[in-house]
Amino acid sequence: MRAARPALRPLFALALAGSLGSVGAQPASAPENRLEGVKVTGQRNGGADASIVTAAKNKVLSRQYASSCGFMSGYSAADDDVTLAYLRDFGLLDSPSNDADRFSDLSPAGNAKTATAGTALDSIAGDLGSKADPMAPSAVCGAVDRRFAASRHWIARKDKSLALAFDAYEAGRYAEAKAGFEQAWQKLGYEEAALMLGRLHLMGLGTAASTPKAVEWLRQVTDARYDPINDGLRFDPKRPDAINTRVDAALLLARIHLTGQGTARDPAEAYRWWQKALDYGFEPAGTLLAQAELSGVGTPRDVPRALTHLQAAAEAGHVPALYLLGQLYQHQALRQPEGVPLDLQRAGAYYGAAARAGHVDATYAAARMLDLGEGVPAAPERALVL
Repeated sequence: MRAARPALRPLFALALAGSLGSVGAQPASAPENRLEGVKVTGQRNGGADASIVTAAKNKVLSRQYASSCGFMSGYSAADDDVTLAYLRDFGLLDSPSNDADRFSDLSPAGNAKTATAGTALDSIAGDLGSKADPMAPSAVCGAVDRRFAASRHWIARKDKSLALAFDAYEAGRYAEAKAGFEQAWQKLGYEEAALMLGRLHLMGLGTAASTPKAVEWLRQVTDARYDPINDGLRFDPKRPDAINTRVDAALLLARIHLTGQGTARDPAEAYRWWQKALDYGFEPAGTLLAQAELSGVGTPRDVPRALTHLQAAAEAGHVPALYLLGQLYQHQALRQPEGVPLDLQRAGAYYGAAARAGHVDATYAAARMLDLGEGVPAAPERALVL
């Protein structure tokens, strides 16, 4: 007599990826104070000049961030991400052939080493937006924008408020940490600071617990200027729980609305935040969306759409998605009435792939199929090994 097949795992087991206990993205620790060799160029650390601002990657100046001065600027091959990556990898960022807009935060208006020395940048901006060329951008970044970007860059290089706030948090001095994160936010609008303030208000650490206040801070993270190319998460199957600040905030917001922690429960809003997390590059969010679509939580039940999300997550290397795909192709109760075909061979293939990646439930499911001869010739000895 066959044992009852295992039912679908409880929904949203992965929803805790944004759990309250994790700290989220933390800044790298400051280097120790020690003497370093100084080259003739006056640059340290192998020639890298920390004062250099690359306009194409700056939130104030880059058109990719929809900044006020840059969002209508025209495309420049010199500022393309591929070009900049090529120049960086081959050590050509400071070569005469590099036409990308780069300047030191110590001299945003140019210096003796640049072609802009002594040139009024406002007049340059005026030339770029000349009415003589009807295709010229109507808005470009001028001297004020460059000085603002240079000031922010300089503060970021020197400021220690964020690191000190994290130190206080790790030491359990939550009131001090809250003050430090607020200071870091006021100085430069660090997204890490807003995330941590959201956590502190949600958990009532160093302040009274307040879900509305927590949501307000978390929205500061998700609403910040964002460039999908430079800020998007690169999902690594070997580190599936690795997330960035924006993904962390989206998962926390989804958790708040799914559980109704300090607010009205709203699964539909949770579903929308999982969609955001997927847009930010967190592939496991596709598995969360699929689980919601399979059960009709926060969205109408939609097995084909769930199948699409799971296949994309599986292709990205998310192991739980492989296991759930195996369940979909094996268990009739999960397929009806939408008509996902019974395909035991495909189910076994998905279970096997997940099992090779270390998924325990998939290993058991693959063993059962071998033991019972489902989709494959019965092989009890192999099943026993699994």
